[in-house]
Amino acid sequence: MRDIERALRESLSARAETYRPADVDAAERRFLERRSRHRIFRAGAAVAFAGAAAVGLFALIQPEVVRDDPIRPAPAPAALRIADRLDVADEPLALSVSPGAVWIASRQAGVVSRIDTETGDIEEMKLSGASQVAADGEITWAAGIDRIARFDDATGQPAGEYLDTLIIDVPVAPAVDMAVGGRARGGAWAVGSTGCVADLQDLRNRVCVEPDGFHATDVATGPAETWLLDGDTGDLHQLHAEPGVNDGRGVIDGEAPVPTAPPGRYADLLISTVEGRDLLWASGEGGQLLQLDLASGDSMSSNWADNEYQGDYLDLAEGYGGVWALIGHEGSDRGEVVRLDVETGEPRGVAVALSGKPSDIAAGPSGVWVTLRNSNEVVQIAGPGN
Repeated sequence: MRDIERALRESLSARAETYRPADVDAAERRFLERRSRHRIFRAGAAVAFAGAAAVGLFALIQPEVVRDDPIRPAPAPAALRIADRLDVADEPLALSVSPGAVWIASRQAGVVSRIDTETGDIEEMKLSGASQVAADGEITWAAGIDRIARFDDATGQPAGEYLDTLIIDVPVAPAVDMAVGGRARGGAWAVGSTGCVADLQDLRNRVCVEPDGFHATDVATGPAETWLLDGDTGDLHQLHAEPGVNDGRGVIDGEAPVPTAPPGRYADLLISTVEGRDLLWASGEGGQLLQLDLASGDSMSSNWADNEYQGDYLDLAEGYGGVWALIGHEGSDRGEVVRLDVETGEPRGVAVALSGKPSDIAAGPSGVWVTLRNSNEVVQIAGPGN
């Protein structure tokens, strides 16, 4: 934590609260009390597995938790602000939001954290090298340095067996991206640093499922389809679609070829269904953004280098009533979160400024959430009332 006076100023400014000089001492006490409530009790973990088995049991000691202020469901976005900052385990890289929880993967600490959005309780489960996490409201998948674990979204407890990626010989760890969904009956996908894509619910064939010659760097899912992005070339590929999904889609049957997305080392991919439209979003370096209407095949591109929100990369998320972009800056601790206009793909409204090296963004009923890699925090962005 940085010095208390600076932290106090940031907290008060983030909440858009004004204190008269006589109130400063009281404000500082409230700030310190609030920070002290976010204590994290680390839970031990024990892992047992047979030497040559493809899967094994992932057993955890019941985590100890501390009661905290409830995180209330947020209203429709209006005047957005930082509603809360929570301390989490070292180097939070990725997060995912479900209806009742926020999940964070912290690589250096080797921890997957679960924040209960009803109670504010924080639990921690050990997973060496945790780097990716994806939650669907029932099962949460998390990727570590050599294994992939499953947790019950409602309880945080292990959900069955873990997948030892060294034994199943599907090179998806360390993972660079994960996604859940994409099938009528659910789905789960992982992308490894080698470009291998694994269907986590069907590893019987022990093969990578991406097309030949395609080096996947990102995966995104809709209610009944899954897409891949090659961030080096900008190539897009629909990996899976349920029957009927592509009916009438020119973009799939060849009448309107799939455009090339802007390439970049930090490229990101998102499928949104906001406002009744199936849109595929892909971001590249330098604030470049592609939006593709999957029904009509219409696409449009924008380059944020030409506006006030220019940055080195964009991470994307859908939820909390909109589509959101996390604007990152190479070599800088700062970043911004802004809502995207679905019609134009351009920034909409006022950005929320962040410090602490933002690393990932996700959104859900409780708000928009961002991990801060350098300050080991997760930030909740929401409208008035939280």
